[in-house]
Amino acid sequence: MFTLTRAFSILLFFTAFFLSCEQELVEVANELPNRIAPQDKFTDVTNTAEPINFCGLAIGQEVRYLRFRGYQYGHPDSEDNYAYLDDTLVLKIIDEDELGFLVEEYYSPGSAVRNGGDATFAFLPDSILYYHIRLNNDTLQIPDPAGSFLTSRVFFSRNFFLGQLSGEAEIIGWQTSFPYHENYREGMVASWELFGQEYINLRLLVDNQAMAVDGPGYTFAYHPTDGLIRSVTYSWWTQEGGGHDLLPGN
Repeated sequence: MFTLTRAFSILLFFTAFFLSCEQELVEVANELPNRIAPQDKFTDVTNTAEPINFCGLAIGQEVRYLRFRGYQYGHPDSEDNYAYLDDTLVLKIIDEDELGFLVEEYYSPGSAVRNGGDATFAFLPDSILYYHIRLNNDTLQIPDPAGSFLTSRVFFSRNFFLGQLSGEAEIIGWQTSFPYHENYREGMVASWELFGQEYINLRLLVDNQAMAVDGPGYTFAYHPTDGLIRSVTYSWWTQEGGGHDLLPGN
């Protein structure tokens, strides 16, 4: 029976979901001192399209990421031991079908990684990858095609919960304020500035569970409407990593 109590519960659910999809982007003029402004690095792809919005996916949306390498993951005072590279990763939503929205992902033709540059952690730099993303209630899903060992260089076949996460954290350099552990951690980042743009209430996910058996670790920073802001993967063997930071739109 449909009661007032049930109706109120449904209203609370949808209210919480749409609040999580509320735009919270704040543009600021200043850059972080230890960041490299995107105009000072290589970006050979002009982007005037609407960015990928997890709460409002649509054909034609597009984002670009600047690739970086990081070193000494988990070591004390190593957070700023990273450097941006001359590589631009492009993601475009090009179609929609029963599986969701089809994404085309590739390094731009002029990227160094496609012209003899450092390809460590770049993963098939000359290949164009295709995969689907879809919003299912309060979760962005990345369906993993059968037989595919690599779906995306930034999503890594992961699902992203868009609601509020428990705990608090900070992004420090290419790492986070979480102490090094080979486990799963998540939290909310109140504010983070990247390339002169401030992001509010980011969701932070650190999954280092596979590092307990010599596998890779992952860190993701994302927002319901601003999309994926940062994606990093790193090796237990070398304590080195590679990642991609979202470039602001033109």
